Amino acid sequence: MKLTKGSVFCYACEIYYTSLLIAVSALPYSELIKKIGMLVSFVIFLCLIIRNISSPAKIKEKGIITFVVLVVLLLASVLSNDYVLLMLVTIGFASVGIDDKYIDEIMLMCIKITVVTSVLLVLGCAVGVVPNVDTPRSWGGDSRLAWGFNHSQNLPLLSYYAILYYFCVKGKVRVVECIGSLLLMTVMWRIFDAHNALFSILFFIVLIAIYKNTRKIKKDIKWPYKLCTIIPAMMTLFTFITIYLYERGEQLAILLDLLFTARIRTALLNIQKMPIKFINFVSYDEYENQLANTVDNGYLYIVLRYGIVFVLLVCVLFYMVAKHYNVRQNPVACLAVISAGVSSYISNAFVGCLFLPFWIIAVSKAMTSVQILKDKINAR
Repeated sequence: MKLTKGSVFCYACEIYYTSLLIAVSALPYSELIKKIGMLVSFVIFLCLIIRNISSPAKIKEKGIITFVVLVVLLLASVLSNDYVLLMLVTIGFASVGIDDKYIDEIMLMCIKITVVTSVLLVLGCAVGVVPNVDTPRSWGGDSRLAWGFNHSQNLPLLSYYAILYYFCVKGKVRVVECIGSLLLMTVMWRIFDAHNALFSILFFIVLIAIYKNTRKIKKDIKWPYKLCTIIPAMMTLFTFITIYLYERGEQLAILLDLLFTARIRTALLNIQKMPIKFINFVSYDEYENQLANTVDNGYLYIVLRYGIVFVLLVCVLFYMVAKHYNVRQNPVACLAVISAGVSSYISNAFVGCLFLPFWIIAVSKAMTSVQILKDKINAR
């Protein structure tokens, strides 16, 4: 098969996704495998960037700025031991000139990688090759075996996101697919005692039902796109409102905390122990040492780990994803992103493999928008 710029970009994204997926497994040396995969994908992305600015004119126009940005981010990443932002920006630079058709290819391949890797890990765990990690809740309770992963939540959430990717690519949802997805998540809830994915798929099905009913009344509806653009701001605000209400002893917040297995209580403890800053560039170890407990809220994680400013970045990335699917007239994908955005209130999905396909869309569309804006300015 002939290698093209688009196919190489796909392979690099798939290597990076696989390395992040391996990182949440219970495989020996999983962290080392993650670093190797990340390094390989980073080098491939760099080669694509160099190819994009290979001519002297382009080096003068783009090369210096690109080089400075990457060097600054690389230094910040090494000092903080956190390479998320560096990798996203590198993917963005490498995506220049990549056709949209490769986005669907990346999502489809991520589904295949998730399914194959999960099956192999479960089988490896069954025969004793991969450890079966027990992750009981922090306040005690029954065993929750992870079956090849480092936490019992991982396989249900991976399955939930794989379902979302599938519907994003397909662009439509049948009733039988909704029933099948709900049954799968119910079975996983019973096996893993992890209800995040079940709640999330239920919410997605409710969104689909609302969309189908509103479409009967009005054919051209824009609420999936509009809601998709504002969902991170809404959920960030909802996070802090529920924490505030819980601190005041409001019954509704206490009930929500019971429903979401003490996530609001844990969030309050973390806020009380760790100061909130506009920008936070501490090392990951220092960040971990300041926490009272694990942060299971993606929005709170962004605020505590990176600072309030980075919530704006998440909002911009969501807007780019929504814009991409709005242009492609794919409201089902917008609903999938909304569901994932709401799900991130009870799970931290933003910095691992789960959200990566959406972030790839976001940074590639952001670079396209910057290029269009630059061309307009130059044309004046």
